[in-house]
Order: sequence, then structure tokens, then C-alpha cells
Amino acid sequence: MRLASFTRRTLVPTVLGFLFVGSAVAQEAKPEAKAKEINRLKVLLVLDSSDPALAKGVQRDGRNFTNLLASSIPKDRYELVTIAGESITADQVLTHYKNLKVEPDDGLLFYYSGHGSIRPGKGHTLEFQRGKNPLTRADVVAAMTAKKPMLAVLLTDCCSDRLSLSDLNSKEGVPHAVNAPTQLTALARKLFFQTRGLVDITAATNDVAFADDFRGGYFTNAICRVSSQNKDRPLGWKEFHTAVVRETVSIHQDAIRAGIAPQLRKGQQFQEPALINVRLTDADPQVKVAAVISLVNPTNSELEFEYRWESSQPWLKKKIPANGKISIGTWLPPTLTTVPDMTVKLDGQEQTLTPNRFDKEGTPRFSDGRAYRLSVSKDANNARPRTFVADQ
Repeated sequence: MRLASFTRRTLVPTVLGFLFVGSAVAQEAKPEAKAKEINRLKVLLVLDSSDPALAKGVQRDGRNFTNLLASSIPKDRYELVTIAGESITADQVLTHYKNLKVEPDDGLLFYYSGHGSIRPGKGHTLEFQRGKNPLTRADVVAAMTAKKPMLAVLLTDCCSDRLSLSDLNSKEGVPHAVNAPTQLTALARKLFFQTRGLVDITAATNDVAFADDFRGGYFTNAICRVSSQNKDRPLGWKEFHTAVVRETVSIHQDAIRAGIAPQLRKGQQFQEPALINVRLTDADPQVKVAAVISLVNPTNSELEFEYRWESSQPWLKKKIPANGKISIGTWLPPTLTTVPDMTVKLDGQEQTLTPNRFDKEGTPRFSDGRAYRLSVSKDANNARPRTFVADQ
């Protein structure tokens, strides 16, 4: 859940050290199928304001997301239903989808702002009424896909890690001008009307999702900003997600510098939305190419480090479990022949690592990139800074 006002949307009783970060199975439309676009996008906004500490931020999220739709999609191409207030129930959401008439050429979009957590044995859960009436993410997915839409998209601005609430407030708002469009923006057309399958994204990876009273959720803000900046660009979901990650991290960093968001706790990362398990057809190769690196931690202690792909990007924090391995990827334009290096920062030292090129279906997070293993060298009896060494 989340820090809003500054509070985070989290419920203490159901915390695990892991956040279901979302899944996406999206099949992009083939070129010849573009004439057969999704006809109408049926949107459900669920805004749980039962927690007074979150209420203003949740309301801001609702306005931001509603304005985004209104400025990107003509009125006759989408239907909007909003469930909001302090007494939202799981039955309301499930009944909505049970009774919803969905044509074969319709798409579904579910947006949620409020509390969320991980419940043992149930996975990621939307914690309506501050946990009194929970709804599992799996049940939302099942309810949507049971209607057999051409596309189902889930976007949730919530998280599930434990952090004390604070009373910090933001003085900065993020207005979004609304000009009713006569046609779809290129971005909205690509994301919501030419994509096939399931897209499921959550606001944070393994940690906290933040919000404040004036901006609302940083994840939602990032979606709005990236959409505004790229309205004329037909980005696929992976490219869009990459841009949203960068913007979310940037917003979070700015909030920390401004004293709006709390300083990062030990081991905490900047908020980074995640999109995993993506499968694409050959119709859209621009979102299938990636640079990928795998990092191995052979020690008995968790390893934390920072990384970035470009010097203009902010540093991102990652952790590798003890005796564990992770893979990190960045999506590339298909025409890019030179794969970018990744810079890592460990023990105050920077190191350049060369990835391999990833041209398969699926996600780089779960693929085998060029592997580098943590190494600790010694000079006489003095340990040198730790480095990553290519794993032969």
C-alpha cells in the first residue's frame, strides 16, 4: 500500500517481505489486424478512501486518471464506471464484472487506488475498508478474463510493505489539462485499442508505493506524465512501462529532496513499478529486444547495489538474496545495433558491465543474461572493494 499524506498504502497485519509486483501477458496486434481495433474500452475506477490518511491522495488519483482518459480517448470509445468511497466491497467489483455486458471486440481497464497487501496463501490483495473486505488480485483477473475481452488491463496504485505513516504534505500539484479529443492519441490507440491479451502492473517492486495529498500516487502521476509526453508516439506496453519506471523513480527522488517523502530506510529502494511475464507476438518487434544482465551473489548475506543504463538516468537500487541470482533488462528499439552497457555502483565504486541482447518472448527479469558473479579480492591481508566478475 502507499504512503499518503505522507501515508503509504500498506496494511501492517498482512505484511510479507515480498510484493506480488504484477504480471502481464500481452499479445500485440498483428499489422493486418490494425483495422480491427478494439471498439470500446470499458473502464472501472475503484477509489477506496476509507483511510483518512489516504483519502485526499486517492481522490487526486481519481481526478488525474479520469482526466487522462478524457484527454486521450474520444467519449464514444470508452465507458467509465467509478466505485468510490469508504465502504467499497469485493462483491461490488465482482458483481460489476459479472453483470457487465462485454462484446467480443471490447477491452477492459481496471484502475485501483487505495490499500493493498500480500496475504499468506492468497497473494496480492486489494484491502478494501482497510482490510475489512479484501479482494484478491487473482479474483479481479479471473472476473475480467471470464468476460473474454480482446484486452484486459489492470493498473493498481498500492503496495504491501511495512512503514510508519507520517504527516508530511506536498505543496506541489500535478494539474492535467483536459481537452476532449476528436480521435485517439497515438499512444492510447496502441496501448488500449491495438493490444491483445492481459496487462497487469503494480506500482512498486518489493517495497513501498508513495503518494501525497496534492499529487496523489507517484505511480499514477508517472502514468499521466508519460502519457502526456508521448501522446503522439505509439509506444508498446513494455516501452511505456520502462518510461513509467523512470518517471516514478524521478518523482520519488524529487519528493525526497524536497522533504515531502521520507528518506529511504536501509535496504529500501526507490519506487519502481514492475511488469513481468510478458509474451508478445512477432507483430511488434520493437518491444521484444532488450539488453540483459544476470548478477550472482554467492555469499551468505543479502547484497545491495545501485545501477543505471544511461548516465542521464537516476540510480536504481537492487538487492540480490544470499546465494541468489537476479536478471535486469532494459527494452531497446529494434534498430539499435549497439547494446548499451550497464553501470553498477558497489561499495562506492562504479563498474561497467556488458549485457547480452535479448530477442525472445518473455521478460528479461526471468531470462539468463550475461552472468556476472560477485567477487571479493584481497591484496595481502586487505580486502579490496567488491566487484562483479564475468561468470565463465
